[in-house]
Amino acid sequence: MLKGVVSMGFFKKFSAPKAKIELKLDEVAYDYKDKLTGRIVLDPQEDIAVNEFRIEFGGNKKIKWRKGLNSYNSNRSLEQIYKIPVGGPVQLQRGQHYEQPFQIDIPIYSRPDPFTELEVKVKGVAAVQGRPDSTNETKPVINFPYIIECLTEYGGCGFVSQPLSEPVKACPRCGKNLEEVWDRKYKGESMKGLSKAMGNNRDSGF
Repeated sequence: MLKGVVSMGFFKKFSAPKAKIELKLDEVAYDYKDKLTGRIVLDPQEDIAVNEFRIEFGGNKKIKWRKGLNSYNSNRSLEQIYKIPVGGPVQLQRGQHYEQPFQIDIPIYSRPDPFTELEVKVKGVAAVQGRPDSTNETKPVINFPYIIECLTEYGGCGFVSQPLSEPVKACPRCGKNLEEVWDRKYKGESMKGLSKAMGNNRDSGF
């Protein structure tokens, strides 16, 4: 009998707690200057000790650029993941209903040009020590700013703007046409992608 109890405890380490978790935001759309408000709702189906409730920010950066016959598309994960504790620890019993409210600043992600869009995912997390997290994710609409850089490697002066609600098309410092800077950047990325694809084809015998 003891062997069976030990086995059950061992396998629990590989499974998230039996619980229904839901991230409920107060709004469907936010500006990056707003507070993100809501609550993490947890209904455990077993006794659990939650070490921490937290909100995590992540997502994807999508780029779509086209100029004449040249184009560049990219979809990558955001480099920066933010984890913000909002509550805990707390001991919860099976069948108990628990809500963890929160009000936090929204981390600043930025768009460097008009061809970049951000898809930010917000995750509510209940962390139990020694076991996988219980999570629930949503994708609110968050209006993030533009932070424009006049890129030196593409003929710019290196100027970096303050957060802007709309992208500027001329550098405030040197007057450089930023559309020309962006075109050089993405044309270069497009050519790199084409060269890589051709190299892969040669390696595979095509």
